Amino acid sequence: MKILNYKTETDSFIYYSEDTLLLKVDENGQGQPCDITPEYQADIDAQLLLVEQDVINHQARAYLSSTDWYVVRKAETGIEIPDGIVKARADARIEVE
Repeated sequence: MKILNYKTETDSFIYYSEDTLLLKVDENGQGQPCDITPEYQADIDAQLLLVEQDVINHQARAYLSSTDWYVVRKAETGIEIPDGIVKARADARIEVE
């Protein structure tokens, strides 16, 4: 299940993907069920894409960081970086936006 908190200019919402449930947060901080209009769905889809890309970016950057030592070792000693690591690093760089 994906849970997404998002805001428009005037309202705050909580979206639960598994149940396809949208709650509009009232002035007391309570979620009230509301209809998912095409406008809301477009906003939700856009927000979910951003969240998914953030996860991809985080994972790719973490991998690059964890394998930076290969690059340093290559620069300092000339020992080659294994081909699998070179390819995986290239793939990770492509994934990051």
